[in-house]
Amino acid sequence: VLLETWDPYAGANDDEETMMLLQHGYEPRLVERGSTLVSIDPNRSNVVLQLPRGNIETIVPRALVLQFVLQKLRLQHYKPAISTMVKQKIDLNLICDYQPAGFAANAKVFLECLGTGEKGMKFLSLFLSSLFDGDITQYKYPLPTWLLGDTTSTTNSNPTESGQPNARSTFDFTTKINHVCQTLRTLMMAKRRTNDEYLHPILSTYAKETPPQLEAALSQIILNSTPASPSPSGTPPAPAPQLLSETAQASIQYLAFLADYPMLYKAALGMYDFQLAIAVARNSQMDPKSYLPEIRNYQRTFEMNPARAKYEIDVMLGRFESALRHLVAANEHEPTAAGTDGVVEPTFFETECLPLIQNQKLFRLALELFPPYGDELQVSRHSQILEALGYSLLNEATHRSLLVEKAQEALNLLVSIGCVEGGKRAARVCGDWRTYFTLCVEEQQTQLETELGGNRSSPPEGLDTDLVNTAYEVAEEVSQNPQFDRKTRTREASQILTLYASDDEAALDMLLTGELWPEARHFSRTQARWIAKTLEAAGDYAHTGILDLEEKCEAFVGANQRYAVVLPLRHQAKIDEEEGLAQEMAKEFEAVSVFSLASNISASSLRSTRSNASSGSTGSLSSMRSVVSSSISSVILAGGVSAFSISSGDDLNKHKSKFNTIGVDNTGG
Repeated sequence: VLLETWDPYAGANDDEETMMLLQHGYEPRLVERGSTLVSIDPNRSNVVLQLPRGNIETIVPRALVLQFVLQKLRLQHYKPAISTMVKQKIDLNLICDYQPAGFAANAKVFLECLGTGEKGMKFLSLFLSSLFDGDITQYKYPLPTWLLGDTTSTTNSNPTESGQPNARSTFDFTTKINHVCQTLRTLMMAKRRTNDEYLHPILSTYAKETPPQLEAALSQIILNSTPASPSPSGTPPAPAPQLLSETAQASIQYLAFLADYPMLYKAALGMYDFQLAIAVARNSQMDPKSYLPEIRNYQRTFEMNPARAKYEIDVMLGRFESALRHLVAANEHEPTAAGTDGVVEPTFFETECLPLIQNQKLFRLALELFPPYGDELQVSRHSQILEALGYSLLNEATHRSLLVEKAQEALNLLVSIGCVEGGKRAARVCGDWRTYFTLCVEEQQTQLETELGGNRSSPPEGLDTDLVNTAYEVAEEVSQNPQFDRKTRTREASQILTLYASDDEAALDMLLTGELWPEARHFSRTQARWIAKTLEAAGDYAHTGILDLEEKCEAFVGANQRYAVVLPLRHQAKIDEEEGLAQEMAKEFEAVSVFSLASNISASSLRSTRSNASSGSTGSLSSMRSVVSSSISSVILAGGVSAFSISSGDDLNKHKSKFNTIGVDNTGG
């Protein structure tokens, strides 16, 4: 019906009708006017035309091409379909997007149709290299309605009217590349009989995946270059440079065409195969000055310590977990040196390993590589890693919103390994003053035992000045900690001043500041002056509360009195407002009535004047003018009352017809 109603002489302009044709798979083609359709090849999409000049031309309309391609795809004739698509420059994603679920199920038929010949391999590689994540039938090649009617369950992008299941909706087009590449690669690896068979298509599947599997592709090239059997003479093949063979070089060039040069070079270097890296760099048109010195340096290191060379390569590539593993393996038998504290530690752990763990947050892997059992050195390393993890959590707590949670985790970790300084810092950050002072007291006792040689029977008299000063600081911090309410933080600050500063009076002041009267009374029972001070503070608080209550009562009474006065006024104002609106509406209605009356009088006066003028009486003209003047005066009067106004008598004749002679100056006629 759409083609029957289409005007062929309209051309291929971007009008609404042409756009509708495009959406249904029909693209108009401009030809010379008067051309005659000779024939259409049923086996191809060719159309033979005879032009008015006598020339015979063969064209391939896009509508017939798409119809031909889709029919071949529906019949699973993939080779003629892809051949036509390549010639007519049709996106090869249509092969998969036409029936995504059906293509995945018929992938084996697809490979069998293309075959293993040179042309089939080229078509297969071209198809794989053109894949992208998305459905091309949604914008570039919309499936026509005649095709949707035949393949509703597999090709329609919308649910059908018959309620058949929509297979396209179950296919994830965001992972189309990986799905197609993995499916075809599995089949090709199973079907290949020699190493050269399906080599380039397999490399294409590795290079097109997201992310690209370049190391697997390079491994495939190395596997293809390795001889499968000895020579016929029985001697093993010479270890000549296998990557210099023609097949290997062609494969590397092909892979370099598909992938980014630097990424491919880094992938080859990450395999720790320096000959492969040189071959890739040479075929990637890289400057030898940029890669040869680097590779030679790695080769020299690899000869002395392979794990060390792998560590340096991993650091350069940003593979820090692998770098840590290789660093530990490289220094496994490194000679150690005794420290000043008697603990034997290798230098690499402090200078290289621990900084790498801290900078790259590799604590989980480090704890696996250095378990908490074994010799003393192993246990010491494990403790150092835990300490570094605790300080890392503490630094995160200082600079992030999850302050208390991270600080509490750091506190538990640092206390568990006996790190007093780190535990004190973490406890102070998260506001745990009990743990903080416990660590302070334990540290003080340890120092005392060290000074007295383990004898704790004669502790020094008096309090530690540093501990007292710290108690005042911590009490001030706790009293201003927003994590707790006012009474809780003042109560805890009072306990700190009592226990660790022995300043009972300051503790009492803190309780009075927080208005904790029962605790203050209980605390001040030992001294009479403290009882008087507490009673005085409580009396002041009560007096202030009474004054505040009296002020609020007075304000409440005054507000009620003002409300009692204002309420009738507001009620009366509302009534007056309603009456005023009613009066204004009445005045407007009266003004409209006066204007209507004046209009009726003016119309009757004009009709009488017209009848007198038709009799030819000159005197009636003057009387008519007087009537018109009086009518205008009436209208002006009405305009003064209402919103209408008339400025002159000419406006009365504003809309008269050309046959109406009223108001025309007849003195000249």
